[in-house]
Amino acid sequence: MITKPKPPSRHKLLTSPFAALVVGVGFYGAAWGGGAYVLQSQAERWIAAQQQAGRNVTHGELKISGFPGSVQIALSDWSMSTPITDGGWTWRTSSLRLWTQPWTLGRFTVDLAGSHTLSGAWSDLPFTITADRADLQPALSLDGQIDTFDVNINKLSVGGANDAPSLAAIESGALSIHQVDPAKSNDAPIWRLSFNAAKASVIGMEHFGVLAPAIETIRFTLDLVGALNANPLLTALAAWREGGGTVELRELALDWPPLSVAASGTLALDENLQPIGALSAKFQGFFETVDAMTTHGVVRASDASMARIVLGLMAREPVGGGTPELNLAVTVQNRKLYTGPISLMTMPEVVWPEDIVLP
Repeated sequence: MITKPKPPSRHKLLTSPFAALVVGVGFYGAAWGGGAYVLQSQAERWIAAQQQAGRNVTHGELKISGFPGSVQIALSDWSMSTPITDGGWTWRTSSLRLWTQPWTLGRFTVDLAGSHTLSGAWSDLPFTITADRADLQPALSLDGQIDTFDVNINKLSVGGANDAPSLAAIESGALSIHQVDPAKSNDAPIWRLSFNAAKASVIGMEHFGVLAPAIETIRFTLDLVGALNANPLLTALAAWREGGGTVELRELALDWPPLSVAASGTLALDENLQPIGALSAKFQGFFETVDAMTTHGVVRASDASMARIVLGLMAREPVGGGTPELNLAVTVQNRKLYTGPISLMTMPEVVWPEDIVLP
């Protein structure tokens, strides 16, 4: 008599490796779909917020891809423009990309690598921004506004349109903007901005000659203390000043061979909305800088000799030895730049645009 084998029990099927794999794939697919939905919703909410604020946003087909890897959204033929009261600028790119991981819902990255064209921003002439990598990681509020963001870039170049020469370039860099916890700031709004870059250059630096054609490294952290409201820029700046608004430069480190600078201090605006401030600055490489200025004919040899003597008397060797340091108090007041009691130069007047409205 042949005995038919018993079919596997339901319990065994549910606990088999194959069943576990099927369930895992199902959960992952659901997570991926949820990530796609959240990312698309965030993008649409942000676009709606821009349009509600009076900015014109247009784009082509929205495509979702990436399964089973990261969730990716691509918006072709992206264009965003603002009214003249908001700067009157236009941003265009052939494709705007966003991506997230299925297990990090609510956090996403905007991929800005490639070429972008800006016009009407600070200049009537259009210019292009290209980057091998430009990842922006924003955090959105419930109404679709950007609260904080981080940016990481590689090989960024800013140039004029139609293959004009590069105006500025950065080999690599990072920018972070976020709000300091109000509990740690005595209820005064504080936005902290941190930036660092390597191999940064601006058009014309190579012709200066005295310093290197590119800044090796620059790093700074500053706090914007006080609220800047969404008013016309002049009104907002005046209200910010009257409310005790300041810029606290927590750290500045600049390595521009042969000169290096470290500084910290406070900046603000006077009653005419002109910059004022007091900084404590430390310089190294100033002897080499004077030599370079002499070599390039910026100063006469006799003046350079006197400068070396004066700087030598003022400089101090760091504890433990090393390159001599020059510690100076730098102030700006009444459009005059001072080091100690000595007036170095008259600062150009800052003319603030009247028709720009802060976001």
